[in-house]
Amino acid sequence: MTTEFTLHDLDSAPEGSKPLLAKFLSNFGRIIGFYGMLAESPEALRGYKALSDAFDDTTLSDDEKTVVWQTINVEHECHYCVPAHTLYGKSNEGQ
Repeated sequence: MTTEFTLHDLDSAPEGSKPLLAKFLSNFGRIIGFYGMLAESPEALRGYKALSDAFDDTTLSDDEKTVVWQTINVEHECHYCVPAHTLYGKSNEGQ
């Protein structure tokens, strides 16, 4: 059984998700697909953002954070997250 998720944008997202999606659009120049899907539930989107911000505030280095994220991604077999975090990790090389 396959579950299909709506990939929301600013027009289709529930009202409660629009402020965060607008912020993502401003910060990244686009709405990352994962955020567009989470937007179906404003509570889930806000919760994920809060947890992500808390993780970003840890004392781990960017490389260490990438290892943690990739470990989670591989363990959960996330076919979206593994390539996304691989690209993110490569963009941080040498910084």
